[in-house]
Amino acid sequence: MKSFGRLILYFFIGLISFLILDAILGSTPFITLVGIGLGVYLIPTIIALARKVPSTLSVAVLNIFLGWSIIGFVVALVWALKNYDYVPPDLRNKDK
Repeated sequence: MKSFGRLILYFFIGLISFLILDAILGSTPFITLVGIGLGVYLIPTIIALARKVPSTLSVAVLNIFLGWSIIGFVVALVWALKNYDYVPPDLRNKDK
């Protein structure tokens, strides 16, 4: 849950900084809508990156190529939110 809060924080910081840069550069509202649309489209990839999912690249590829379909987006989102009980090799034998 801690990483989800971090994800939301980073998303809004990125969105606000994008809007500020958009206002400074004076671009059209179309660019703003495209940026927000890409942010929403890539939510499963952003979640996988924030949670450090072992298969982040696979989630990103699925999201980019099949995210346009609702099924591909939902599968990528579920895959990114899957709970992994992974213990890094450095921490496996700490008591020895």
